[in-house]
Amino acid sequence: MAFTQFTITTPNGITTTTLGGAAQYNNLINLKLLLEQGVDVNETNQHGHTALNIASSLGHLDIVKELLKHGADTEKRDVDLMTPLYVAAGRGHMDIVKVLLDHGADPSVRIVDGATPADIAEYQGFHNIAALLKSRGGQ
Repeated sequence: MAFTQFTITTPNGITTTTLGGAAQYNNLINLKLLLEQGVDVNETNQHGHTALNIASSLGHLDIVKELLKHGADTEKRDVDLMTPLYVAAGRGHMDIVKVLLDHGADPSVRIVDGATPADIAEYQGFHNIAALLKSRGGQ
C-alpha cells in the first residue's frame, strides 16, 4: 500500500507536512510508520523546513536519529538558508549538534547574512557549542 503525502494546516494557519507534524510533536511511532510507508524524508513545508530541520530546532534527538537513519539531508536549507545544524546550534541542542556533525553536517555553512552555526551559537550564549563547531571546522 502506498502512502499519499499531504499537508496539515493548524488553527494558527501554519502548514506542515505529515512527517513534519510527527517531528514537531516528537511522535516517533508515527514518524517511523510514515517512513516505512515511503514518505519522502526530505519533504518540505511552505517555509522550506524538513522534518529534520523541525526536530533539530525543537531538540527531539530520537526523531533526528531516525530521520538520519532514513537518509535525511543534513544540508537541506529552508527559505532563510538555515540548515538543521544552524537551528540546533542556535537553540542550544548540543546532543543534536554532535549527531548532525557525526553525519556529515557542514559546520562552516553560512546563511543569508553570512552567519555560521558557530556565530549563532556564540550570539545565543552557547559557547560550548560554538567551540565544538569551531573544533570541527566551523568558522
